[in-house]
Amino acid sequence: LARASVRLLWLGWRGFERIAASDGWSGTAKRQYAALLNGLAFIVLSAGVMRLWHFFDGIRWRLDYLLASFGLQASLSIVWALAAIVLMVSGNRAADRARWLVGASIMAVVVLKLFFVELGNSGGIERIVSFIVVGLLLLLVGWYAPVPPKDRD
Repeated sequence: LARASVRLLWLGWRGFERIAASDGWSGTAKRQYAALLNGLAFIVLSAGVMRLWHFFDGIRWRLDYLLASFGLQASLSIVWALAAIVLMVSGNRAADRARWLVGASIMAVVVLKLFFVELGNSGGIERIVSFIVVGLLLLLVGWYAPVPPKDRD
């Protein structure tokens, strides 16, 4: 299932390259298609992390059991933060403010998740590790990839 999901996303991106090159779709439709593909990629990434915890830690493949795992919650926070940093750094380098803001929005979700989900649980080392790693990632992204300037148009 995971390979099929990745292949379908790859085919979707290949199709998007052709759509972006053609004049048949409006700019809004192209942006919506890209947002859909990116959202699906984020879901596949999160499901992959859940699958790893299911396989290696022996957690039952049920959402309530998976979400009750402190290790899975810490892993999701770190993976989501890394995805946000990739978007923020690439947005900074390409001077693409919208991409940077999407990354910053994901990072805000990670910070809220840290406070409401992981701080609420009485987990030990996983909570500490996720707070430290996400804090260091926030520090690094603030240093190396500040928000690009607004367009003057």
